[in-house]
Formats: sequence, C-alpha cells, structure tokens
Amino acid sequence: MVREYVIVRPRAWSMRTEFREGEKVVAVLSGSKSFGRKAVATMDDKVFVLSTGGKRALRSRMRAAGQTDDIALMEHTHAMTGAISIGDEAYELTRTLDGPWEVRSTRRGLVMTFVRDPKDPSQGRAVMDLQDENALTLAVLAWFALRTMEC
Repeated sequence: MVREYVIVRPRAWSMRTEFREGEKVVAVLSGSKSFGRKAVATMDDKVFVLSTGGKRALRSRMRAAGQTDDIALMEHTHAMTGAISIGDEAYELTRTLDGPWEVRSTRRGLVMTFVRDPKDPSQGRAVMDLQDENALTLAVLAWFALRTMEC
C-alpha cells in the first residue's frame, strides 16, 4: 500500500502548512513571514523548532522545543542535494534536473518522493515508496529545507 502525506496551505498568504494523511492532520509547520530561517512544527502533540543557518556550511535542523540536541540534521551539500541524519539512520535528499525531489536511505534505497504542485510549489505531496519509521520527520524537515532554499 502506498502511503502519502498531502501538504497544503489551508489559506492563501498563510505560513501555516499542514501535512495530512487522508483527512487527518498529522503535522503542522508554521512560522513567520516566508519560513525565512525558523519555523515551528507540531507532530503528535509535541512541538519542534526547525532552523536553517551556518557560517561555513548551510544546515537545517530539527529540535524538540526547549532542547539543544538535534533530532534531525540536514547538511546542504550542494544546490540540489542534502545529507540527512536522524539518529543512526542516514538519508540523502536529491533532485534530478527538473525532476522531483527524492529522499533515499543509504541502506535501503528510495524512501519518499516529493511531488510539488506546479501552480503553487508551496503545496504538494510526499509519497512513501518505502515504509520508514522516520517518514513524518523526514517529510517535515525536507519540506522546510526546500522552502527555505527558495527564500
């Protein structure tokens, strides 16, 4: 069974982005203005802070609110690639020229594909090609990173 998260902005000009599985909202990503460098995510009634920055290397990270340890970290290695680590698992976010964004596990292959709405790239779908326990965290962090790269 193919599982997917539908990624929508319920209102135009809103920075609130919902990740829906069927009719259920499983995560909310919100921030000021255009997701400049920080955002807040709510998943399973837990609050996470996402940020992008770095002096020498650009990194996007996800932390539990009030904590200093990263839950997930993405190093932007090139314009169209990023190395993601969540615990002991390693992933890579890549994009082929004019193709979709994909998240691949270094051990198991393709995990998810992002299909963006051509009329509104702030919306789209994250289609799971392989079941992964980190799927929602991957989807939220990768979507945040994609949106901040566009700013």
